[in-house]
Amino acid sequence: MLILGNLCFIPFVSVLLDVFVCDESIGDSFTDSFLAKDCYQFCWKGNHIVYAILSGIAILIYEPLAVFWGLFGKNFNQFCM
Repeated sequence: MLILGNLCFIPFVSVLLDVFVCDESIGDSFTDSFLAKDCYQFCWKGNHIVYAILSGIAILIYEPLAVFWGLFGKNFNQFCM
């Protein structure tokens, strides 16, 4: 389980943060921007709001757990049993 907290920390957080990379735009409005990884998905419209909320919640849950596992390592199993 330590591998999820240590080795996979940066890839997981990177994927979760990709939802917020909306730097290209086709107009002047904030909602005219689109995702860098998917030019068909406009930012802050429709499904993107749901994806952003779920990603934010996942980041808020995963980061403290990953740090906890990284700090206490093998002692974490003692708390669970």
